[in-house]
This record gives sequence, structure tokens and C-alpha cells, in this order.
Amino acid sequence: MDPTPENPIIINLPSTVEMITPNVYADGIEWMHRNLNRRDSIILSLHPHNDRGTGVAAAELGYLAGADRIEGCLFGNGERTGNVCLVTLGLNMFTQGVDPQIDFSDIDQIRRTVEYCNQLRVPERHPY
Repeated sequence: MDPTPENPIIINLPSTVEMITPNVYADGIEWMHRNLNRRDSIILSLHPHNDRGTGVAAAELGYLAGADRIEGCLFGNGERTGNVCLVTLGLNMFTQGVDPQIDFSDIDQIRRTVEYCNQLRVPERHPY
């Protein structure tokens, strides 16, 4: 089955151990965004980790470079060292005028639910 704008294919561009800096990661995303054929039938998806503490920066720059979607975890808790924190990323986007389409109206309840499910405490100053 060939991808179409109505039924696009997802191409995932991971940064799983942050071996390159966020700007170099974004350069690769921009190249893909500009050079892939049938771009209207492709969802460029990012999967940044936070091994070196630059996951949010990589996600933000990747989004500016043309990514359509960002995968992450609530409060950054996931996989071996943690995917990018969608809470921090979403709030950062919101402050820059980008609607992340995330409801932050009861973030304390979300935090409590995440703590209960993961049996791990979220630091009280997180995300800021």
C-alpha cells in the first residue's frame, strides 16, 4: 500500500543516545523535510531521548526544522534513561505561541497519576 496524504506513512527519526548536538539533529530533520519525495504523504516523527540533558532542545529545534510529531513521556519518565519530557516541551511551546494541544488545567492530578502508575516520585519543582 502506497502512502497518501489521507493515509500517510510515519518515518521516525530517533536520537536515542544523543550522540549529536541538537542543532546537528535538526539539520538532518530539515534535510529529510526538504528532500523526501511525496512529503505530503509522510509524517516526520521525532523520538528524542535526554541522555545528555538536551532532549527538549533537540525536540524544539527538530520541530522548527520541519517535524510533524514528537514522541516522549510525561515528566520524561520512560525507557532506559527517559524520553523527552512532553510536559516541559508542551509548556515551552505554549510560551512561544505554539498550541501543543495538551490540557494543562490539572497538571497536579496528572503528576499524581503518573507517580501512582510508575511508583516513582516526580520532583516537586518539575517541570520548572
